[in-house]
Formats: sequence, C-alpha cells, structure tokens
Amino acid sequence: MRIYCCATDVRSLRPQAASGWDEISVINGLQRGLLYRDRDGKLVPSLATDLPTVSSDLQTYTYHLRPDAQYSDGAPILAADLVRAARQLADPRNAFDFGYLMCPLQGASEVLGKDFGCPNDDTPWLDPQAGTFDDGRIEGLLDQLGLTAPDDHTVVFRLEHPASFWPDISAMWLLTPVPESATSWAEAGDIVSSGPFVLSEWTHNSKMVLTPNPNWYGTMPKLQRIEISIGGDPGAAVDDWKQGDLDEVRVPSYRLGDVLSISDYRTMVNRSNALSVEYWDFANCNPSTVWTQIEPCPVNDAVKAGLVGRSPMQNVHFRQALTQAIDKADMIEQTFAGIGIPAYSPTMPGISGFPTYTAETTPLPFNPDVALVNLATALAELGVAEPKPAAISPATDACDETCQHTKAWAKMLDPMRFNYSCDAGHDVRVVYMAEQWRQVLGFAGDQFDVRCTNSWGLPFHRPSRTAFYDVARDGWGADFPHADDQNRPLFSCGAPNNQSTYCNPAYDALLDQGARASDYAASLPFYRQAEQLLVQDAPVLFVRYGENISLIRPWVVYTQSASDQQNVGDAFYEDFQILAH
Repeated sequence: MRIYCCATDVRSLRPQAASGWDEISVINGLQRGLLYRDRDGKLVPSLATDLPTVSSDLQTYTYHLRPDAQYSDGAPILAADLVRAARQLADPRNAFDFGYLMCPLQGASEVLGKDFGCPNDDTPWLDPQAGTFDDGRIEGLLDQLGLTAPDDHTVVFRLEHPASFWPDISAMWLLTPVPESATSWAEAGDIVSSGPFVLSEWTHNSKMVLTPNPNWYGTMPKLQRIEISIGGDPGAAVDDWKQGDLDEVRVPSYRLGDVLSISDYRTMVNRSNALSVEYWDFANCNPSTVWTQIEPCPVNDAVKAGLVGRSPMQNVHFRQALTQAIDKADMIEQTFAGIGIPAYSPTMPGISGFPTYTAETTPLPFNPDVALVNLATALAELGVAEPKPAAISPATDACDETCQHTKAWAKMLDPMRFNYSCDAGHDVRVVYMAEQWRQVLGFAGDQFDVRCTNSWGLPFHRPSRTAFYDVARDGWGADFPHADDQNRPLFSCGAPNNQSTYCNPAYDALLDQGARASDYAASLPFYRQAEQLLVQDAPVLFVRYGENISLIRPWVVYTQSASDQQNVGDAFYEDFQILAH
C-alpha cells in the first residue's frame, strides 16, 4: 500500500504529543489504547477486555486489560503504562497540545491550571515569564491525580465531576500505553508498538515503512507493507497518484476542480463526510480572558465608545452583520468547488443529534437587508462618526436612503486586518468574503488589510493569531464524536483553542450541565441550548462542514468511517487489502 502523508516530517510520533492529522494517521496504525471506534463509529474494546464499569456517582471508570497483550518487542502491556500516559498528558511541563483533555480527571485542574486549559486553578509556575515550573509541587500534584493501577491488568480513572464523554477520551490516540522503556520517539528504533503495525523504517522527510506487528493481539493485518511518502506539496502528490506512484491520496481543495473534471477518475473518487468544521474567528477581545491581557485587541481609531479593545468585532451586531452578509452555499460553490456542507453551528453532521442549525432554521441566515440593519445598530453603539452628507450616494431602487447612509457610515471605520494561512488555498475565500462585505455592507476596497501568515505552529495554550487580527481563519476536526469536543475547547472562557477570546458564562454553564448528564441522550438538550446561545452571539463565522475527497486505485479494498484524518477508513490499516492487479 503506497500513500502520501505530508509535505514535511510529522512533528512527533509520541502519542501524547501528537495533535495533527498527519501524525495521528500514522500513530493509529502503530498504537492502540483501551478502546477505539470501529468503522460504524461505535466504541469497542481493544486493549481493554470490555467497555468500562462506571460507579454509581458517574465519576469512577474501571478498565480491565487483556492479559495476553504485548508490545512489539514482546514486553507485556501493563496498567501502569496507561497511568504513565495519562500522567504525562497532565504534566504542564510537557505542554502537550491536548493535555487539557485530562482536565476532568481528579486533581488535573490543579496541576495544569488555566494556562493549560483547565478552568479553575492557577498553573504552578515558578516564574511564568521565564516559563519555569515549581517541579516539587508539580510532582506532588501528579501523585494525587485520580489515577490508579490496583494490579497489572486494572486501571482506574477517578474524575473530579461526571463527564459522560470520558470513554470517548479513553479511545483516543492520547491514551495509548507508554512503556517504561520509552525514550525519544524520534527514530524507528525508539518506538515499540501496541497496535497492528510497527515502524520498520523512517527516513526523515522522505518515507516511513510500516510492517505487521508479530505480537499484535488482534486480527493480523492483510497488508505486508505500507509505504508512506513524505515531502512535496499535497497537490504534487495528486500528480504522483496520476503517474501510478501512489495507491491512495487525499485531494487538497485547490486540486478538486481538476480531479473532479476528469471522467476517467470518477470511479476512483471517494467522497465521505469529514468530522470537521471551517470557520473564521472574529476578534471578540473579551477582557476577562488571559489572552487579551497579554496581547491587546486590534485598535480601530474610528471606534469611540468605551470598549476595552476598540475593534468593531467586539460588537455582537457587527459580527451578526458580517455573518448575514455571506451566502455560505454560494461561497462553497465558488471557492471549494462545491465540496462541503454550509455550517451554521459548531457540531457537524455525523455526530448524533447534530447539527443544531441548518440554512432553514438558523437565526442568522444570509439576508443582506437584515445585515445592513445590524451594521447600522453596531456603528451607532461603537460611536463611529456619522458620514458627511456629501459622502452619501443618492438612493436607488436597489438601495434606499437608509441603505446608502449605512454603507457610507461603514466607510468611516479604519482598515480591518484579515489573517489566514499562506499556501493553503484560503486566499480565494478571503477575496470572496471581502467582496461580499463590500457589496452588501458598503465597505471600501482599502478597508480590508489582507495578509497571510504561517503562525499555526505556536502552542495551542498560548495566544497566537486573532489578538493581532480582526478576522482570522480557523478550523477544527473532531477528536472524538461528541458535542463537548466541538464546543468546550473552542469557545468556553479561556479554552486553549479559543482564538476568538469569546467568553459567555451562561454558555459554559450549559456545557457543564451537558458533561455531567447521566448519558449522551440526557446531555443533548444542554449542548444544543449552548450552541443556540453561541450562534446568537456570533463570535465566529461558521462556513463549512468538511468533506474528504480521495483518489483510490480500484485494487485497494478498504473500510470507511467519517474522520478528520488523512486516510480513508479512519486509518484502519489492518483492514486494508491490495488485490492482484
């Protein structure tokens, strides 16, 4: 099986450090944890003998491990290895991107603190400016975590409060076992596997080779070798597939038109829903968030009202106006080659009970007339100076006196800055949105300062982009198919991935009620209410739920499930087959 991974080496194959779809897709072939999601999206046991037993107070989860489970080097997989994984995740000195997922664990908030995504406690720094920690205190706090291994084949997690999604977290790559012998994870020889394959070769920035794990406790893989190529633009990988050098490749958005227009490829194009959402952050500049204290909100000198940051994006009516001026269906058709589904709320199709809103039900549909009304309200509330009469165009059938006044008023604002990732095909979307806001709301061409930047590599728990920009591109792929994962990390007060700095305590309270419900069905009303509140506040512009497009040779047999990862089948490599050809 020959596949393309990525333009450069994966950042890390240490499961607890991994956060990108590229590294996760490889790890899913190498490692398995207590549970995993099968091709139907159901939680099933892997390293565990069964689903966890849960205490009556819904706070203690007990897992029993398979006694025959071994690593690829023949060493037994023990409960202490799961404790080690969770402890490393909860250690702020590691600064793992997804360490905040340990926050529900008893004692984790005290050791990770607010700076690493837990809501209620201070991070135990020695000197926060120097980035040094109080090591003695951290070690003591880690010893108090709700983590125990009563014996070699039992691991117990005690939560601070009920969190009905804990089994989902325990099915992630993050909680795969870490052997005591684990070292740097930097070379093929450093990595032992708990999953169906081993990494037998890693030529950095060139190729990885996976071969079957002889000590795998599950059904042995049908593939005898997986070659994963590294390097080159993702669009160039499509050309490699065309030339016969790859069996499967994911098609980046800017190559979709080319691929879908070739009739010979139609039987080899695979389209599947992706558990992902693309959106654009508005600079909410909430003064209660630590980010706004570190990095100031963008200043717009035309804003005279007594706001903390003076970006017009702080005003809810302004954000609603920008939202209702965009025809999302047309934007997808024009800038995504028609691939994807218009998004109106964070949790995407494919997650039971969602999405919360559709085009027919959203309170903020595409409506240029209402957008203009909201804009006028916002400009008045922001204290923007009224335009001079000479600057107001005469009324027309398409735009009456009130409309022309509002469009002239919009031109009184100073330029607003866009931010998006370079070399990722987002420039056409920026141009589309800016043009729509000019046409519908009256902004002038020079009122949008559009520039790209490659700043995605900054740690998730640190301010990165939006504090310097009025509008910034963002996106999210489901780490686990649950509404909590699509809301809490992105929009709760001070959350690690809350780039917009949105903060609404009522929204957070609804998330907490959902998390503490007895089961998923009981949690749904709370998450849906939270999303309804979020959408009304319009902290971001939701644009599109994703869709995966891959080119797959006809001799590849695979299974498939919705995922934000690279490879069809959610990287269930052990199920893939290459037929004679």
